[in-house]
Amino acid sequence: MSYTLIPLDGERINALILDPVLTLAPLCDNVVAIEEIVSVLSEASLGFYEAIEAVSPWFSYLVRRDSDRAVVGTCSFKGAPSEGIVEVAYFTFPGYEAQGCATNMVAGLLLIARRSQDVSYVIAHTLPEENSSTSVLRRNGFEHLGTVVDPEDGDVWRWLLTV
Repeated sequence: MSYTLIPLDGERINALILDPVLTLAPLCDNVVAIEEIVSVLSEASLGFYEAIEAVSPWFSYLVRRDSDRAVVGTCSFKGAPSEGIVEVAYFTFPGYEAQGCATNMVAGLLLIARRSQDVSYVIAHTLPEENSSTSVLRRNGFEHLGTVVDPEDGDVWRWLLTV
């Protein structure tokens, strides 16, 4: 199954905040199912973008499953690479979990990271327990490094992939 990462640049984020239905309609066939969650995520992303001074391609993406044109989640870089390291995050929308969507989201972000000469390592953080997210990272070749303290989330497991 193939997936498309749809860039959420500042212009598209603003359009999603103003009129999610109109903005999503040409992109996917599940607008009604996702318009509310995409609107909330867009508002949060706008503030995050301002805080990290997001630049292409180091921002968020909607993820569309091509077989049914359903936007199934969002994935992002948590900022531009710093000292050769970039962090990834991902979220599968309700109703699309356990279908391989998150694994494909991470794979899409890794393609972008591998194209950059500024990235040597990709990191991710998960809850400090075995769960579906740890499986996603393992399937994409990440290595579990151990527990670290995140200033916002407390204890988390850190994962690393050399690209």
